[in-house]
Amino acid sequence: MLAILLDEPDKSLLAAKLDTDGDRIWSPVARWETIANMARVRRYDIAEAELEVDEVAFLLELRLIPIGEQEGRLAMRAFDTFGKS
Repeated sequence: MLAILLDEPDKSLLAAKLDTDGDRIWSPVARWETIANMARVRRYDIAEAELEVDEVAFLLELRLIPIGEQEGRLAMRAFDTFGKS
């Protein structure tokens, strides 16, 4: 999400991956991390960063889900497959 918001070089690749995902989920931790980094990089206050992140999440049709054990395991597999190295 941060790569998309900050228009990083891999933005198009990540956006294409989202286009193929039928169930676009993200966690409160990922949301928090995105908001905190947007505030830091863009020098926004937290409220401004939160608004921008939430607007983009809505447009991308991301579904915020709680993290339990099963979701944590799925997140680790996703990181193993798609995470930056």
